[in-house]
Amino acid sequence: MNDSKLGRIFAIALKILIAVTVMLFLGINSINFFTFVFKAEQSLYAYLGFALTGGGVIAYLAILKWDSKTTLGQFVAISMLALCVVGELATAGFGMRIQSLEKMGLEFTSADLDNMILVVQLLALVHALALILKVAGTDIGEMFKKTNALAQATAPIPVDADNWLQDTVKKFESKFAPAPTLKAEEKPELGDDFQGGETP
Repeated sequence: MNDSKLGRIFAIALKILIAVTVMLFLGINSINFFTFVFKAEQSLYAYLGFALTGGGVIAYLAILKWDSKTTLGQFVAISMLALCVVGELATAGFGMRIQSLEKMGLEFTSADLDNMILVVQLLALVHALALILKVAGTDIGEMFKKTNALAQATAPIPVDADNWLQDTVKKFESKFAPAPTLKAEEKPELGDDFQGGETP
């Protein structure tokens, strides 16, 4: 393949164009969903809702690229990046569904709206947990390590019941057993070839 500077610039421009197109398409439909949920005087919430999904994709992509120096930080960034993509696709799908139902003259049921709002609530909850892990995850891990170390240090030593009973019996026997009697030393037996010394 030809490696030309002009070709690389053209490819980069196409990547930017595709990214902007996808973001606009999904973002507009996602905002349509949030504007359907909130009243006109609460339109700010629609854009804040989009910040949880499409905005989260951009934010966690930047965090993964430039602000994830630890394993925990990388895990949080990758997990939230994937979750924000799924959330953006879900809310954009909700927006497209709203438009299609309105054209057909149909309405959402309360169960449908409850399910959609539940998705947004779960997304907001995971965002909060991810922020906590990103800011204080290392400190939380150290606290759990200290707690486990303290629990292990203060835990009672397990005792084997059978061995403990045998040791107790041995100690009792050694303490209360009668003292052994001393036996007279036995004289060595003299052999037949033993010759006594001359008597004076």
